Amino acid sequence: MKLVELIYLACPFRHADPKIQAERCAAAHRAAAQLFNEGRHVFSPLTHNELLIEMLPHVPGEHWMQFDLAILAHCKYLYVLKVDGWEQSKGVQREITFAKERGIQIEMIEPSEFDKAHPNLLTSGLNHRRNR
Repeated sequence: MKLVELIYLACPFRHADPKIQAERCAAAHRAAAQLFNEGRHVFSPLTHNELLIEMLPHVPGEHWMQFDLAILAHCKYLYVLKVDGWEQSKGVQREITFAKERGIQIEMIEPSEFDKAHPNLLTSGLNHRRNR
């Protein structure tokens, strides 16, 4: 059995403005959905963790980062979704450094590549699920 080549999708998350944070999540969800629809095996921490973070507000951010890095360690690729704030994001920069140290291939991708994918997902996936 051939193992799949796993892609880790990095995107900034936290922001003081909840609307910007929700837009970041939505961008990650759209990108993950499109990549998966193209037959790629992608792990999006925001897509996976967003609801859990809301359900478990007492869990510190470092715990989530350690979880994410454990998965990134098994990936062949790190895709960085270049939404506003990616260059300043401590989490994204940490993921990039981690990938470089391990020889994981890094690709920068533009969010505009995925704007037409699932256009009804304009806010976070969590809000999208609530509004159904």
